[in-house]
Amino acid sequence: MRQLGTGLGVSFFAALTTSRLGSGLQEHFGGDAAVRIDADGSLSPEVLGRLSDGVRLELADVYADSLRAVFHAVIPIALVGLVIALLLKDVKLAGGHGNGGAGSEQSGGEATAGSPSTARDAS
Repeated sequence: MRQLGTGLGVSFFAALTTSRLGSGLQEHFGGDAAVRIDADGSLSPEVLGRLSDGVRLELADVYADSLRAVFHAVIPIALVGLVIALLLKDVKLAGGHGNGGAGSEQSGGEATAGSPSTARDAS
């Protein structure tokens, strides 16, 4: 579920960023000859170096606005997650270390190689 959520989340937020970036670039620059990008559509450092300071600042603003939209979209999702986390019941976990207590019952309470008591006994 975590991988599915991560994949969907990254895809959704990348699409949102790309959409906002495309509309922002079109809105600010349209068919302006001052902004020329490479044939592959990228804004490489060489292309950015050829642009004037004013155009570079406008580009930075467009990028910032597209990322701001992502952060605004995350706020309600984070609030829902917070409410759900606050409503979770407090469940006491099984006793023991590491294996949820299963290993300590089988070994008669003896310390295992990975338990903290073994490290203390060895020193």
